[in-house]
Amino acid sequence: FVEWDDKDPEILDKDFYCVTDAGDIYKCLGNNNGAQSTIKPTGTPTNRFSTADGYTWRYMCSINVDQASLF
Repeated sequence: FVEWDDKDPEILDKDFYCVTDAGDIYKCLGNNNGAQSTIKPTGTPTNRFSTADGYTWRYMCSINVDQASLF
């Protein structure tokens, strides 16, 4: 995943978010210097959080299975 960058005019064309099998959407705020993500973010914390692979995430929202097919 690429890190979210609000100054990048092409950010919406990049993989800066993930949708889990639980329907939770997370924005990537830090990608451990471009390393591959190996840990699925989980939970619905209100603050940014890090996973063991060095990624930093922000929970955005949850969607149902029907909505997930749009991503």
